[in-house]
Amino acid sequence: MSKLVYDFSEGNKDLKDLLGGKGANLAEMTNLGLPVPPGFIISTDACRHYLRHGDVPTGLSDETSEHLARLEEAMGRRLGDPADHAVADAVEHELDRDRDGHRGPQPADEGDGRLGARRGSKREEEVRRVHDQPLDAG
Repeated sequence: MSKLVYDFSEGNKDLKDLLGGKGANLAEMTNLGLPVPPGFIISTDACRHYLRHGDVPTGLSDETSEHLARLEEAMGRRLGDPADHAVADAVEHELDRDRDGHRGPQPADEGDGRLGARRGSKREEEVRRVHDQPLDAG
């Protein structure tokens, strides 16, 4: 099997069959210069292999590890680092929202320099408003 994992910068909207709809659109937005956090996509080929054979394709683990290392470098952070309060606070925030069943915008935390201080921006509120709409809205 060929390449299984793609950085957002490697794809585009025309690779929807390979990257899936969300992956191709994230890649397209990245290439257009829109503010998309760094990330990567596991190809639909890898997913189909797993569904057919019940196991992870050869090389997927190595490719994913390579892309994770590049992602951590681009972010300047190590994922899962308990010393990184920004990551821990973001996870705690999401868990609180899931537990409370509340999916709407949260008020901004008063600035302590961590990730939480950025919550509640107008952009975030708009994204949440759009994405929290029921499928049959309109």
